[in-house]
Amino acid sequence: MAEADFYADGVALRFARRTRRRFTLVEANRTLPLVGRIVRDLVAVHAEARRLHVQLEHRIPRELRRAIESDLDRVVQKLEHHVDELTEIGCDVIDYGRGGVGFPARHLGRDVSFCWRLGDEKITHWQDSPEPGDDAKPVTVLTDILTDAGA
Repeated sequence: MAEADFYADGVALRFARRTRRRFTLVEANRTLPLVGRIVRDLVAVHAEARRLHVQLEHRIPRELRRAIESDLDRVVQKLEHHVDELTEIGCDVIDYGRGGVGFPARHLGRDVSFCWRLGDEKITHWQDSPEPGDDAKPVTVLTDILTDAGA
């Protein structure tokens, strides 16, 4: 498996590229109890990483800087672990701060992504790409990916 860099708020994360799993809406919704627990932890760890990163932006004594850098290294490892867990399930982290996750799917022969955010009871929207800011559409307009992978 090839590795790639991913940057979250200036912090480089390593992850392995895997064969993309395609979810049906039912399959994606079934993963939400587990995904929700992982994402809840990921959001908390991300907030801690941001807090430590902000501290490093200030002029501070060398010993304190080393301690904060060590803490940040530990926190980034936790963040990478949570990203790896979500990657194993087959979903993508879209928004570290708010807990946005994308579930790859196919619709009418093209790649799409189901959208879910921490706190949502179920998946209600999808979009053409998993990028934040893309217009999400309600899943009620979909037909073929409700019950099969649309492959």
